[in-house]
Amino acid sequence: MKLFIRPKICISLACFLIICCSCIDVRYPAKGKPVVLRDNTYFVFGRVQVIEDNVDVTRDYCDPMSFSLSTDRLLSFTLLDLETRKVSLTVIAENNGSFYWILPGGFFRIINIKYRTDVDPYLAFKVNGANKYIYIGNIVLKSESNIVPHISLRQHKATLKTEFSEADITVEDDFIFETNELKARFPNVTERVTKELMFTNYDK
Repeated sequence: MKLFIRPKICISLACFLIICCSCIDVRYPAKGKPVVLRDNTYFVFGRVQVIEDNVDVTRDYCDPMSFSLSTDRLLSFTLLDLETRKVSLTVIAENNGSFYWILPGGFFRIINIKYRTDVDPYLAFKVNGANKYIYIGNIVLKSESNIVPHISLRQHKATLKTEFSEADITVEDDFIFETNELKARFPNVTERVTKELMFTNYDK
């Protein structure tokens, strides 16, 4: 019996394989399960926080159960390995903003954060060395709302609309708290945890 595969399917499959082969291998360790690190892999962790009008609304953007059209889209990251030029598929945080990733060794840059619109924070971090557990800091996205007039061409009338300013992005150091959270979540982690905070990187 001969199998006939359409050319379009072959092309789509080939494109999919190329994309997969050029992607960063990111794994998400399950809560309470033993953490297993292969050769040249590292456990990277931290947190993202979304502050709007001085109110922490992180869960609105990170918790799928809280997602609605009013919050636009779920917050996610895209990573670029500056050494291999590989790019990650969508990388996510947990519903409280914390993230725990197992990554290969390398020099990474966060090239995109989906928050209302696509934001490039120009943040980079290095994953290497003898210590396998690395805290890279807390990313804080702060924005303020503003009421502006909005003219509807369809209804031919002006209304008021809430717009948010471009996010101010900073990296904060909450090493002790986040390390305690890590060890409560993964009791088998007894190795030393190091701190290598993200830093600004303008290499495009």
